[in-house]
Amino acid sequence: MRDFTALAGLIASEQISSAQVNDLGMIAISTNKGGYLLLPKVTGQFASSGSPSVLGQPVTFTATLSSIAGPPPDGETVTFLTGTTVLGSATLAGGVAEFTTSALKAGSHGITVQYPGDVSHPAAKLAALTQVVSR
Repeated sequence: MRDFTALAGLIASEQISSAQVNDLGMIAISTNKGGYLLLPKVTGQFASSGSPSVLGQPVTFTATLSSIAGPPPDGETVTFLTGTTVLGSATLAGGVAEFTTSALKAGSHGITVQYPGDVSHPAAKLAALTQVVSR
């Protein structure tokens, strides 16, 4: 059980008059001060097929996304980046997206995953994973 007052970040003078939850985990709250729509937070895990890797060797990055309402729908796209440079993208299947590349240069790379969100899942960015590529 979650306290809607804390979940919505309501102040002490706001009192909930009604709350509804749909099958997607979206919560609609009406208060004496206005209304709020809360979307299920998208969280995830992010892994590499191996670090360090060797220059020119393929590396597969796997992102697994979920929320209290389940994973984002199959077919949605996530983007894999190093810094602000897009490495590529992959589509979700069961909340999992895999991207393989052999284009990383020698050195240490901070790889992140961005999910743009949709009408029932907010955008998310997974924390950077360090991929070391040796010569």
